[in-house]
Amino acid sequence: MVPLAAGSIVLVTFPFSDLSKSKLRSAVVLASAERGDWILCRLRVIPTLILVQFS
Repeated sequence: MVPLAAGSIVLVTFPFSDLSKSKLRSAVVLASAERGDWILCRLRVIPTLILVQFS
């Protein structure tokens, strides 16, 4: 296994709130914790609306 460093982008299975299913999502490693655990933050892509004016 490759050691993860803060700032690494990883794919993680995040469970739904009712724990019935999970989905593969991207996350960034914020820090490593004890016993090989990591502190992650899920990445989210928000579509942006681009307004174009034609004259």
